[in-house]
Amino acid sequence: MTSAASGPPPDPKLDRFRPVVVGLQMALVVIGVLAVLSVVLPGRVSNVLATATVILLMVVPLVRVTWLAQRWLRRGDLRYGLVAVSVLLVVTAGAFLAR
Repeated sequence: MTSAASGPPPDPKLDRFRPVVVGLQMALVVIGVLAVLSVVLPGRVSNVLATATVILLMVVPLVRVTWLAQRWLRRGDLRYGLVAVSVLLVVTAGAFLAR
């Protein structure tokens, strides 16, 4: 006879990315609200909100890549860690060259 708990055991790592998921969802909401407000509101406020929207659209993915880089390097996966660091360096070099 089988018991009700005959399935696989619970995975302790199931929610390990939950903080990242919640952070990205919050960023999505904030960016969406800023974008809508930049269209609806007039004048200087619109320009400031539009600028904030663009800045967040650039920063949020870079924060995620930074988080992945430190995670991969801390766990000893040098290949992926160096690729993530290289992406960050390319973006930094592009920002300096654009000035």
